[in-house]
Amino acid sequence: DKSKVTKLFNPYERSSSVLDGLRNVSVFNTLFPDTAYNVVGYLRDELGVFRIVMEQPFIQGNIYDMEEYYDNGIESKVRDMMENIGLQDEWGDGLNWYNEKYYVSDTHFGNVIEDKEGEVHIIDANAKYNEKYKKEIFGDNGFEIHDVAEDIRFRVANNANNLVVMHNISEGDLRKVL
Repeated sequence: DKSKVTKLFNPYERSSSVLDGLRNVSVFNTLFPDTAYNVVGYLRDELGVFRIVMEQPFIQGNIYDMEEYYDNGIESKVRDMMENIGLQDEWGDGLNWYNEKYYVSDTHFGNVIEDKEGEVHIIDANAKYNEKYKKEIFGDNGFEIHDVAEDIRFRVANNANNLVVMHNISEGDLRKVL
C-alpha cells in the first residue's frame, strides 16, 4: 500500500519499557494527528531486537537538506506549527519543544516534510510526556508499579513468531488501558 510507510521502532532506545514506548507513540499521535502512527504488531528483527511495527501515512512532498530547510522557510513553518499547538522552543534552535505536559525533540530538517500545499508535517520526532507531568499522572518513578510487571509479562509472551494487532492509539485510548 503506497499510502503508508512501515517503520520498526525499538521502544528501549527512547523509553524505559514497552509501555512507556507506547505512551510516547500516543503523545506523538496526539500532537501530530496528520502523521499518527498505527501500531500493527511486534516482532524481533534479524539481530533479535524487539521492535514495534508501526504504519504512518505517506506524505508526498519534500524533505530538504539543512541549507534548504532554512532558506525555504521550513524552520519558520515548523516554529509556527509547534507554537500553535502550545509548545515553546527550549533552546532557541527549533529542535526541542516543551510545555507543562509534553516534550518534543528531534524536529530537524530530516524529520519534516513540506507537502505540495506548503504545509509542514512532522514525521519522526521524539514525543513524550514532560517528566514532571509524567510523574504527576503515573507516580514517583514516572510509571505505575504494574507497568513493570506488565512489561516483564510482555517481554516473555512476545517473540519473533507473534504478531499482535493493535489500533491507532491516542492519549485517550492509553488512559483507558491504564
